[in-house]
Formats: sequence, structure tokens, C-alpha cells
Amino acid sequence: MSHEAGFLNFPSISMNVVQLEKDALKLATIILLVQSTDVVDNISAENINQITKTNRYMLVLFSKENCQQCQEALKVLQALPSPDMLPAELHKGQVLDSQLASRYGITQFPTLVFFRESFPALYEYQISVDALDEWLPLAADIATKILTDDTFEHLTQAATGSTTGDWLIVFYEPDCDSVLLAVESVAVEKKRLMNVARVDLSTSPKLKERFKISTCRHTIFFQQGKMYRYSLDKYDTKTLILFIDSWHKNMKKESVPVEPTAFDLVVDSIVQALKSNLEGPNRGTFLAIVGTVLGAISLLLSCCLCRCQRGKKIKGDGYFLYATWWQLLTVLHCGIIFGRPTCVYSPSWCGVQRTVAHAMIRRNRKCATCDDQKELQMCYTRKNIDLEHSNK
Repeated sequence: MSHEAGFLNFPSISMNVVQLEKDALKLATIILLVQSTDVVDNISAENINQITKTNRYMLVLFSKENCQQCQEALKVLQALPSPDMLPAELHKGQVLDSQLASRYGITQFPTLVFFRESFPALYEYQISVDALDEWLPLAADIATKILTDDTFEHLTQAATGSTTGDWLIVFYEPDCDSVLLAVESVAVEKKRLMNVARVDLSTSPKLKERFKISTCRHTIFFQQGKMYRYSLDKYDTKTLILFIDSWHKNMKKESVPVEPTAFDLVVDSIVQALKSNLEGPNRGTFLAIVGTVLGAISLLLSCCLCRCQRGKKIKGDGYFLYATWWQLLTVLHCGIIFGRPTCVYSPSWCGVQRTVAHAMIRRNRKCATCDDQKELQMCYTRKNIDLEHSNK
């Protein structure tokens, strides 16, 4: 009976062994999983570029010593598994270097930064396993577009009414690229709702001139053919989103400047050259050269006018052209040389003004014997030309 009882109990013993093997396998899997999620690399300024380039997805915790919140965030990071929706494995790291944190514009601790193929995105929400597990797949792809001088108008159509949607664009110099952290976070938040882009000013000088950007970083919101400039120095996700959603309505609404033509660029370069020479140390020499050139042109026009008067009487258009030139010369004489809107003219300039007055009267054709008028004002300012006596 004892042998029979032992034989009858053998299947139950075998089943217990199989169950133990399954439990041991589960326990080993849990141990391996805990070990894999517990790995957090120490990152420094010397190896951060190599680590972020080697690993496609890298979640980095910026923290500091003697920080209780940082320790709690580290425990969350250690317990965080790689999300199933990520195309590749998630690697984790910690930075305790304050100078490295300032390089990315980080001043508050703890702060999480998600590197995707070395491009960072700032995480500014609750640091928990559930929140990170939901956010990381959404931020898996780089959401900020890249615009240049050649692609800006084609992609945004900003000057023609923004048919491609609203755009938040940050213009930056390479030394101020820390703003890209928050901008990328906004791009992730606003994905499929609007466009977020960046422009490197060092490689897009035409856009820098077109939008009159003089600072290291400058952000503009484009909506329905209008643009609104972001005027705060604070760059974080919540503030930028608030600016997009409502706060931009309190800013000055500007029309989007059209893309300059080749002629506009030439004129602008001439104006800038004149301005730099007038404000430079060689101002006197420059004015002397300009005065000589203008005098030569004036003499040439006077000779042409005298020759035409000898052969044939000139009608209003010829006099008006002549008058316009002398009036331009008067403005240059008062506004540039003397630096004030009005001035007292010499006898020669009185003659110039008389010639202008005669020409303007002939242009208007309001009297037939203009040369006999006695009431012409000889010397006057640019703003108070008085020809009423000649019209009576």
C-alpha cells in the first residue's frame, strides 16, 4: 500500500517541481528587469557628447548634491523602464556638474532633458513613472523644423497669409542655442496643432536683416499674415505656450515684411554705406567728396538747361525736373551738412531758391510773366515755401 500510495502521489510532486521552475524563471526575469532599469550612467562635460551620440534615446537628470527632490527624482529615473512605444531602448544618465547644466540653460534642479540623437527636449512636468511613460513616446521624434534663407518663405508663406498654418519661430545665434530646449518642448506639446521652427542666424543673414533682428535670440509668432514678437527673456515651456495661446494679443501686431528683391538689397546696401560713412571718423572727407559730386551734377544740369533755353523755350516739365534737383540739393545742404532742419542761406543759395520758385510757378502755369514778379521769397526754409503772392 505504501508503494502504491507513493506511486499515486508522484504526479503531484512533478507538478510542484514544474511550478517551482516557472516561479524561479519569473523571479530571474524580475531581477534582470530591475537591474536593467536601475542603471543610470554618470555623465560629465567630457563624455556627454559621446554618450548622447552613441545612444539614440538618452534621458538625463540634472541634479545637485544635498537635494532631497533630486534624490527622489533619481529613484523615479531608476525605476523607469524603457517605454514599449519607443523605437529603441531608453538609456538614462545623471549630471551633477553645475557648469554643464548652465550650458543648457538649466538653473532649477532637478530637471530632466530628453536627448534624441543628441538633440535635447526639456521635460517640465511631474517627475513620475506614469507621466514619463506617457510623454517620452510623444517626444521620440524631433518636432522643431529647420528654416533657412532659402526655405523660409516657401515653407511658411508668412508674407502671403500663412496658408501653412501658425508658426512659432526662434531666431538664434549659436552661442544662444540653449533656448532650443524649451522651444522643442513646445513643439512636442503643439505637435499637429501648429508649426514650431528654428533659424540659425549665423547661416541665414538675409532673414536677420529682413526681420531686423539685433539680439542673440529672438522669437516671433506668425499668424494669418501678421507677426508678434516675444519680448521676455524667460524661456520655458509654460510661458511660451501662454504666449501662443493668448498673450500674443497684447503685443504689437506687425505686418510681415515681404522678401526683399535684388533692387531692395542694393538700395539698402547703399543706404547702410552712406550711414556708416556719415557716422564714421572720415565724415568730413566723405561730405567733401559727396559735395563735389553733387556740385558737378548740378553744374551739368545748369549747362544743359541754359543750352536748351537758347535754342527753344522749355516748358513746365523741364523746369520741374530742374527744380526737383535743386530742392534735393537744398535738403542735403541743410539736413546733412548743417545737421538741422532749417538754416540761413548765403546769397548763392537764395538764387537757388529763386530758381526753384520760378520753376515751380512755371510748372503750375499760374502766371504768364513769372520773371516780372517782385514778391518772390528769396530765402526760406524747406517747410514754408510761400508762393501765394505769385498766384494773385
